[in-house]
Amino acid sequence: MKSNKTNRAKTNFINEKIRVGTKLSPGDYQTLKLICGCQGWTIEDRLAEILLKDIQYNMNTKWFKAYVAKMQHTSIGHMVNIINGIRSGEIVIEDDEVGDE
Repeated sequence: MKSNKTNRAKTNFINEKIRVGTKLSPGDYQTLKLICGCQGWTIEDRLAEILLKDIQYNMNTKWFKAYVAKMQHTSIGHMVNIINGIRSGEIVIEDDEVGDE
């Protein structure tokens, strides 16, 4: 059977996972389990894929870009800039400096 998987949505936190719970009706759960199984997915992988694609879509919308621009001068905006700087290598944290306070 050929897999119907789409290209994997990209995420910044490749190795980190957080469990998210949801409630489905028994019928919806069984239908989802059947569909995912026939397509070669686990329910968890398929839901993660759908959520990542939704995140990617929303990050490219006008309202989200305006929201991010508005947040640039807040504490959350500064934290995002720091995290992005660490990811890009612009900010380097030395292991021996952590916890020396």
